[in-house]
Amino acid sequence: LHAERTRISQDLHDHVGAQLSAVLSGIDLARLSACGSVFPDSTAATLDRIEAHARAAMAHLRETVWALHHKTVPLPAFRDRLRRYAHGQVALRTDAPTTHCRLDTTALGKALPPVLAPMQALHLYRIAQEALLNALKHAGASRQDVGLIVTPNALKLVVRDDGCFAAEAPMQPIPSGYGLDGMRRRAERLGGGFSLTTEGGTTVRVTLPTNPVSASLSEKTAS
Repeated sequence: LHAERTRISQDLHDHVGAQLSAVLSGIDLARLSACGSVFPDSTAATLDRIEAHARAAMAHLRETVWALHHKTVPLPAFRDRLRRYAHGQVALRTDAPTTHCRLDTTALGKALPPVLAPMQALHLYRIAQEALLNALKHAGASRQDVGLIVTPNALKLVVRDDGCFAAEAPMQPIPSGYGLDGMRRRAERLGGGFSLTTEGGTTVRVTLPTNPVSASLSEKTAS
């Protein structure tokens, strides 16, 4: 399994990554070839959109390759990568919320916290990304908190902000829009639970049972 993940991550890096790099290089060449002249506004706007999409796709590709390339992902490394992502999103905005990422393993005592399998790390990372971006783009939050809480029975991801949540489909009994359905599906694929509360800000919670996490990792390690 690890050899296959390594092969897939290498293939993504070598082929999809190369294609995205070619797109970005083409944009740069188009701008250089127009040196001394002025693009029509519509052309410049189109190039800007293409570049933004290509760079976002490149970032997602790097994250996928990062997850697939590892046999296991230690929780401190997962937290640190999530922290870098969150700080990178707010770095260029003066009105961005302050962001804190923490790993709480006090309930375990001296026992080592569980590690994540590659797809567990990737799904949890995408859920946290979506929740953080929602707070940044839609909620008008001044503070974001990301917590990874490990107990003897569960691993919990909690993303909380102090902004104002408004679902795209407010008449539905279960809020939707803003990627919520995708977050629910990712949590379900991990065999976990997903919840959303919107009083006094927005809180996204994903709870994974510890035993299935540990069992799946033991099986992969043995193979």
